[in-house]
Amino acid sequence: YFTPDGKALLFAQSIPDTSRLYITDLWKLDKTNDNWGTPEKLLNPLSSDSREASASMSLKGNLYFSSNRNCEGKENCYTADLFSSEVIDNSYRDATAITKVNSESDEESIFISPQEDYLIFCRYTDNNSWMDLYISYRDANNQWTTPHLVDASINSKHWDRRPYVSMDNKFLFFTRLQIEETGLKESDIYWVKTSKLFKPFVYRPVSSFTVKTGEPFEIYLPTDLFNDIDGDNLEVTLETQLGRVTFDADEMKLLGTANFEDSHLIALTAADSFSNKVKHQITLVANK
Repeated sequence: YFTPDGKALLFAQSIPDTSRLYITDLWKLDKTNDNWGTPEKLLNPLSSDSREASASMSLKGNLYFSSNRNCEGKENCYTADLFSSEVIDNSYRDATAITKVNSESDEESIFISPQEDYLIFCRYTDNNSWMDLYISYRDANNQWTTPHLVDASINSKHWDRRPYVSMDNKFLFFTRLQIEETGLKESDIYWVKTSKLFKPFVYRPVSSFTVKTGEPFEIYLPTDLFNDIDGDNLEVTLETQLGRVTFDADEMKLLGTANFEDSHLIALTAADSFSNKVKHQITLVANK
């Protein structure tokens, strides 16, 4: 992977010990005055005695990569997880597992956006779909959203891996590996517009509001409740069976009368210009 400033190349390389063929370390190759220098191994806490691969860097220099270091001390464990390491004063801090994204399945091939506002990676889904691309967004609380499968128009029944998005967020590049019973059939590089990659997501989540039973209420929701990497003007609508409730999308305001007891769920849906949608539920808690 090239770094977003174009000044370095990140890659994984096998260690010389041939008895550990599948153990790789992270390396970096810097460019100075349009000339490539000498590759340097990224030392601890980035490289370890385990397998590190698929490194991607943000504009700040923070590094995201895959590693199976969580398998240390476990028998028959080969599953890789995703990690990140923050650079402070030109030094990388301890690598931290991205727990909100990792699962019991294998996660690899990570791409971090230059601004660190989304990440794409591949995960083993099942024996029918094999490796698929997933995406997660960073919300206003600096938390990663629950990863979602990339649209079916992009993912396939084969091994979809190695994601990379152009600097303008317009195009996604990835590889597709086709394997049949007789072995490897084909491996190619694909590209696609990102209209079905980026979808609206809940950026500033709110879970509940308290209203008084039998009385009118007026609730202002965060204007950035939803966001979209595409920068589309999202259309936000109210979906609810609760009577006497209206929604002012221009002011992101709920108005109505609490003609209910206990609590009631309402749902807001945000849609972009490509008909991609996301739904967010909010609980109205009635207080007598």
